[in-house]
Amino acid sequence: SFQPQGFLRGLPITTVYFNIKVDHVINTVGPQILLNLCGQTGEDIYCSSIHRQPGTGSLYLSSDYYVDDRLTNIGKLATAGIDVGANYTHDVGSSGRASISFMGTYLDKFIVTPGTVVGGVSSYDCAGLYGGTTCGGTTGGGVPRPKWRHRVRASYAPSDVFQLAATWRYIGGVDAYTTSSNPFLKGTVYPVDAQLKAQSYFDLNATVQIAKLSFSIGANNIFDRDPPLVGSSMISASSGNGNTYPGVYDALGRYLYVSASLKY
Repeated sequence: SFQPQGFLRGLPITTVYFNIKVDHVINTVGPQILLNLCGQTGEDIYCSSIHRQPGTGSLYLSSDYYVDDRLTNIGKLATAGIDVGANYTHDVGSSGRASISFMGTYLDKFIVTPGTVVGGVSSYDCAGLYGGTTCGGTTGGGVPRPKWRHRVRASYAPSDVFQLAATWRYIGGVDAYTTSSNPFLKGTVYPVDAQLKAQSYFDLNATVQIAKLSFSIGANNIFDRDPPLVGSSMISASSGNGNTYPGVYDALGRYLYVSASLKY
């Protein structure tokens, strides 16, 4: 951490490097990977997991036809990156107090080792990617993995009774997993799904504190920004819904709320 002096005294800046590795991950290999491996190698260990409808070759017309992608514990996960945080508060003379906080995350890597080998490669990196059952399903962590995302909150309190705050939430852009040159991931790139652009959401909140009673009113996603839409071939049912990723993006649009709380 770093503590500036002078005018910026009271602005602690914190950086945290994380490097996490998990062995023997209980997870699925991924149906798309199994399909690719069967087509590339013809080996029974992969092809025996694929149950197609005779005649049509379909995997989806009936529950009798599917890819047997059961859980195993042969995989590994490894992720690394940097968290950056800062908080600053400044008294505005007799006019109150202004504050600003920042929290951002840079994702350097999110490497999945499914326990199989394709083209001499045994793992793939989902950092900056999304989609499918590799970087969009349980094997790849379940959500798009932007390289950068942050949250900035600024507030002003003219007194101990009233506070007004604004928040900026930023989610970096991600590319379709099929744009990767990694043999686990590369595939057909559809222009409409090639990239999910960066998203910014802005929120407002006002709070009134009267003794032990607190009233709050606010709006999230005040500009009513729609979430990026994803084609059905690029989204996993385990992590997406309604052709988007509601766990990452605001799927409901502008959201208004009023709340009250009592401390006793």
